[in-house]
Amino acid sequence: MNELSPRALRELTGVHPALVAVVTLAWTYLNSDYEVIDGIRTHAEQRNYVRRGVSRTMNSYHLPWKGNGLGHATDIVPMVNGVPKWPNAYAAWKDIEQAMKRAARELGVPITWGGDWKNRWDKPHWQIPRGFVWKGQGGKAPPVKQPSNTNNSDAFKVSLKYVLNHEGGYVNDPHDPGGATNRGITIHTLKRWRKRDVTPADVKALSLRETAQIYEAHYWDTLRLDDVPNGVDYPLFSCGVLAGIGTAAKIMQRIVGTEADGRIGKNTMAAFNAYLGRVGRAAFIKQFCADWLAYLEGRKGWARYGRGWRRRVRGVRDVALVMAKADKKPDINRRLIKEPKAPKTSLWGALKSFWRNW
Repeated sequence: MNELSPRALRELTGVHPALVAVVTLAWTYLNSDYEVIDGIRTHAEQRNYVRRGVSRTMNSYHLPWKGNGLGHATDIVPMVNGVPKWPNAYAAWKDIEQAMKRAARELGVPITWGGDWKNRWDKPHWQIPRGFVWKGQGGKAPPVKQPSNTNNSDAFKVSLKYVLNHEGGYVNDPHDPGGATNRGITIHTLKRWRKRDVTPADVKALSLRETAQIYEAHYWDTLRLDDVPNGVDYPLFSCGVLAGIGTAAKIMQRIVGTEADGRIGKNTMAAFNAYLGRVGRAAFIKQFCADWLAYLEGRKGWARYGRGWRRRVRGVRDVALVMAKADKKPDINRRLIKEPKAPKTSLWGALKSFWRNW
């Protein structure tokens, strides 16, 4: 039986309970990976979607309706290797269409699919009528699981502060295959996020708010970091940003002894929890960072970027060990834990060391 991910639960918060129940039941019928990528929106977010051409109206069903304050729409997409996939996924869209319509029919909820629209189809989109009053199907509606731990949101914010501290601002290094990059978000990532072509100027103008949204949706949620304990989440997140979410997942999977396919699913999480139970967080953090560094040492860019990469991995390890040892709700307002700096060596000291080892 498939379960909604932590991200799906967050996105569905504030959405009409009838639609949430349909999604929850539909998830039990699905055979592939799907994700809820949008639920209720603020008016500011909707204006941004309209400005970017993602939406065409300020009368969206994603907005809280004045009659009950609830959203009446959600967006669901198929996932391939942890990444949303829109084109060339006919079978996946058919699967979610059948599951959602079956669940809505069984629960007595009138539902509209954007894939059935004639003028402009929107396959991820599902909505129910505003003002719909639903009492369940004979009181047998499936229980809707609610987001469990507000600590997870704070954990993301704390880890994001550290990642942004490493990533810095806008760069366009010709030696970096990622191209124009701002706060660690490459031009290719921003293009996938906005679903249209972007320019280096767009990357340079990237806001901190949108940066956080990308990091949470594409990295944190894909790696299921709401499901891992304090301290362990940060190195997985930082590795995913620097080396790719598939690489971070495979390193984790090799350590815990499960199939290294780059996808974090139920089997991986079960093996991960069992491994942590045997060796503890600190041992996992040290092993993960050692394997991450070994991976980076084999990359083509090691000669140019290796010194900075090594410093980053060691810093992440040391901070993660402090987080794991504290084992308490992170304080998003506290100053960053200072990471160890490489010792400064004067020119004269370097010469003396050279002659001493000659």
